[in-house]
Amino acid sequence: MKPIQLRKNVLDIAFNDDKGNEAFVLHFDRTDKNIERLKKFDDEFKKIAENFDENKATFEETKQFMRTITDGMIEDGAFDKIYSVTPSLQLVMVYLVQIVAGIKEEVEAEDIKAVEAKYLQ
Repeated sequence: MKPIQLRKNVLDIAFNDDKGNEAFVLHFDRTDKNIERLKKFDDEFKKIAENFDENKATFEETKQFMRTITDGMIEDGAFDKIYSVTPSLQLVMVYLVQIVAGIKEEVEAEDIKAVEAKYLQ
């Protein structure tokens, strides 16, 4: 039997500056727990958002809310890395949605490729 190649368990999420140079990289651990949490992102977001009233929240409360969501979904410190180069809560949310969609797409595509490589060649 051919040896099975161990796969990297971490997805790198690169952020490039306006010149195309890598500004920083976040990491998403592909543990079952994180993948499951990502699939249930909408439910988890609604749960966290339930106790948050954006109309009454101060800027700092809103910032902490975004930090909790971002760090919880990706990795500790993710919010601060993003916010330090793009100090806009609205843009951080846009990036978070892009990250979640990209991770889902990457995980699904990578898993399909692995099965195809093993059984269809």
